[in-house]
Amino acid sequence: MWKIIRVGFLCFAVMTFSCAPKTENNSVGELPRNKISAPSPCGSVQEKPSAKPKGPCEGRGKYNRLLQQIVSIDSTVFIGDQTIAPPDSDALSALTDVDRETIDDFIEKNKTSNKLTGYFDVYAKVELFEVRDSVEAALQNIKIRFPKSAGLIRLSAIGTNGDRSQTLIYVEIYDLSGRVKKQFGVIRSDADRGDQLTLVPVN
Repeated sequence: MWKIIRVGFLCFAVMTFSCAPKTENNSVGELPRNKISAPSPCGSVQEKPSAKPKGPCEGRGKYNRLLQQIVSIDSTVFIGDQTIAPPDSDALSALTDVDRETIDDFIEKNKTSNKLTGYFDVYAKVELFEVRDSVEAALQNIKIRFPKSAGLIRLSAIGTNGDRSQTLIYVEIYDLSGRVKKQFGVIRSDADRGDQLTLVPVN
């Protein structure tokens, strides 16, 4: 009789333990897989249409819109891993069709350089490339390691107005010979027409 009771108790204990809900046991400083502790200000790929970007580089869709225009399909191009500022304020004064609010936000976002992270969603092979000492050194490194690539692109942080109907980005496009094309990308967003991009050369 006691043997039957003991066996029954053991079976009940085993069933109770096996059916109990499992909990994650993460030690201090260890994160569960597929979770991020704190996203970089330039690493956001998702956008909220109703909210103004908080970080200096958020609004990754606007970067994608610009790159789709300036990057050839199926090419390989490298993006500098740090944002850059426009050469001087005179270049901004030429943007007569850009709202003052957009320009002010652009200036504020570009007071410091920020690290670009994540990925870009375009029909080309786009990779982030660390620019350590100078653009010239980076181009030489790319030319040696990836002689068939299209070159190097450097991007500013993103400026926008309050309702996000206008976005401003500065871009420098380098080919492997060192020639550079400097442009502003002005993106006007419309619910019906989508994102309309205008490229404005910088002399």
